[in-house]
Parts: sequence; C-alpha cells; structure tokens
Amino acid sequence: MGNEGNLPLHYAAAKRSPQGDVVGKLLEAYPAGAMETNVDGSLPLHLAARGKAPADVIVKLLVAYPSGAQVEDNYGNLPLHWAAADVNADVEVIATLLSAYPGGAQVRTNNGRLPLQLAADNDACGADVIALLLQAYPDGAGETNV
Repeated sequence: MGNEGNLPLHYAAAKRSPQGDVVGKLLEAYPAGAMETNVDGSLPLHLAARGKAPADVIVKLLVAYPSGAQVEDNYGNLPLHWAAADVNADVEVIATLLSAYPGGAQVRTNNGRLPLQLAADNDACGADVIALLLQAYPDGAGETNV
C-alpha cells in the first residue's frame, strides 16, 4: 500500500480508462481488495466512479462487492455522488450504480448535497444523467442542500 492506503486495485480502478482485464486480474488475485478502503474511506469503486472508469469496471467491482454501492467515504460520498459530480458523467455508470443502490439518489454528502445537485452543478452533465437521477428520486428537484 502507498501512504494513501491504496491497494493496486485502488490505483487500477482510478485510471481514466482502466482495462477491465487488469481490474479483473487484481480481483482474482485478491478478491477482498474490493472491500478495502483507503485513508479517505474510499473503496476501489469510489475511485473508479471518480476517475471516469468505464461501466464494465464498475460492474466488475460491484460483482466483487455488491454492497460497495452503499458505502460512504469519509465525506459522505457514495460512488454515485462521485460519478454524478464527474465532468461528462457517464449515463451507463450512473445507471449501473443506481441499479445497485436505488436509494443512493436520496443520500446526502456530509455537506448536504444529493447526487442530483452534484450532477446539476456539473457544467458538462447531460440531460440523460439528470433524467436518471430524477427518475430515481423525483422529489430531489425541489430540495436544497442542507
């Protein structure tokens, strides 16, 4: 581990375009790695969602640790929050994370923000991402951060 507490799986998941086979090999070698957090409380799934990993990597990490979609990091972020806040948020990644944890659309970060608010604040976010988040939590459109 590095001084951030990252396993090789954390590093591979965080890459812009990680190869699903690399993540797969690391999961084969150390399946428990999908459940380990770094010093920020981030799972490899958080880093994949934050790092714009493709949906196939998100799926591999969810298969290895299905409850990972429900894990908040030290800042109250679910992987869904990171994916929604990402510039050019990927609709397939958002859909995959919502499928794994539909209630995630209603979870607020430590500073009170919903995934929908993070997506709406994202200059490059598409209407398809907003639509998915609204479908998951329609009341979110009328909520302010607290």
